[in-house]
Amino acid sequence: MTETDKFENINMTNLRDVLAKIFFGEDWEEKKKYVVPLQGNWYNPSQEQKLDNWIGYLIDSLKTNVGIVNRGDDGRRYYRNAQTTIHLSFIGEDAEVNAISVLFWLARADVTKLFDDKYKGVINNKEVEIYSSLYEQEGLNSTLCWNVEFSLQHNILLDSESPILRKADISGDIIIGG
Repeated sequence: MTETDKFENINMTNLRDVLAKIFFGEDWEEKKKYVVPLQGNWYNPSQEQKLDNWIGYLIDSLKTNVGIVNRGDDGRRYYRNAQTTIHLSFIGEDAEVNAISVLFWLARADVTKLFDDKYKGVINNKEVEIYSSLYEQEGLNSTLCWNVEFSLQHNILLDSESPILRKADISGDIIIGG
């Protein structure tokens, strides 16, 4: 593995770990259940434990902004610069304070190091948007939540020896080849 390979592509699983580390520090593994993907069939902490504070998250988009693809030292890996937009929803009595804390991530060495180590990523400091909305708790009472949109400049990696998906059957079976 070359030095440039020491990062992961951003995804919903590893982003959850990073967010849990930012908000819960050393207790992140125990408390990452309070960092929840925003999808209807996922665990809702408000319903189960009547929690006051939890964080929902979603990768909104991933786009490339440079047309150049760089080949890795071994000739198998290809790198490209990308920008990912991330949505966070803070729910609970500390929601507004937690949302505003994102504005100060660039001043936190631990946060910038996490994004750099994990994704070779840098938070885009030009635009962070915070706004409030109502969160519908699966037909129960709605609650006020504070939302944050921010973007991350990072690298993405394609291993040229990974299998190529040539076609997918709409019944749900994936067929490689043909």
